[in-house]
Amino acid sequence: MAVLAILVETIGFQLAASLGWIKLNPLPFVPLAQIIGGFLFGMGMMLRWLCKWYYLRKKKK
Repeated sequence: MAVLAILVETIGFQLAASLGWIKLNPLPFVPLAQIIGGFLFGMGMMLRWLCKWYYLRKKKK
């Protein structure tokens, strides 16, 4: 189901751009911003995993 949602979004976004409804202005590549954003995303995923692990561990007791 998620794949279908991504497919519809991708096709709709490209269609809107080709019809001129939206204007695509990609920002220049900034390596430091990519590294910091990837690090923060990774930390968030680790926090999510730790919370789930803690919850499951408490539930077993």
